[in-house]
Amino acid sequence: MVLSREQIESVLAVMDGVTDEGLRSGKEVDVYDATEEDEYKVIIKRFNDNTKYVFGKGWSTMKYSLDLEEGQELKLYWHRGYKRFIVLNFQYTLLMI
Repeated sequence: MVLSREQIESVLAVMDGVTDEGLRSGKEVDVYDATEEDEYKVIIKRFNDNTKYVFGKGWSTMKYSLDLEEGQELKLYWHRGYKRFIVLNFQYTLLMI
């Protein structure tokens, strides 16, 4: 999965322990799905040309667990306090009272 360069770099700037060298080999991050209460460990990696970032190892497990299909958008939020991504791909339910 290719990640938005501008968005991921803004998150990487506030993460602990992020280095250029570490991004080339990969940085493990936690991703939490609050809807299903599942947590995934995924590697963020930067390609050698420095123009794009991807989710690597761990992505396949997460993708299948979240039932994502090619072309579908994954919405994530970086929680600075918990130091993990939160999955925001859920449907809102309107409650009528």
